[in-house]
Amino acid sequence: MLRTVKEHDALGIAANQVGYDRRVIVARIGGTLEVMINPMIRDRAGARRMDESCLSLPGLAVPVTRAQSIVVSYACLQCLAPHPAFTNPDHEHPGGGHRPRLELQDLEAAIVQHEIDHLDGKTLADHSAAKRTPANREILAKLKAKR
Repeated sequence: MLRTVKEHDALGIAANQVGYDRRVIVARIGGTLEVMINPMIRDRAGARRMDESCLSLPGLAVPVTRAQSIVVSYACLQCLAPHPAFTNPDHEHPGGGHRPRLELQDLEAAIVQHEIDHLDGKTLADHSAAKRTPANREILAKLKAKR
């Protein structure tokens, strides 16, 4: 997953996009790639509409309204690693524990919400705005024909 995000200079990816049946996402947060296992949005506030794109639907751009800020909790890969070679002794989370909680705003909040949508089986094509423009309808028709 990390390799795919790096190769495509993407902002995030969900495990099921690359063939893994797990509730795991990778999201670019604060300039680094954060692996989130079983991410759960605990709180939402505000609303923000922005165009989104997706590795799974190349060329498609869809205006999506999402919460402007979220609080997400998740299991941390480093905290769950069973072998000392995979852990960082200086790795800590605000408040301690193995389920970090992050408060995210704007683009970072949208990235996490987008990737959690994938885990829940929803893609950009499922948003009502996806088919509003002729260009998007054409892209979706071509992608459907390839399947």
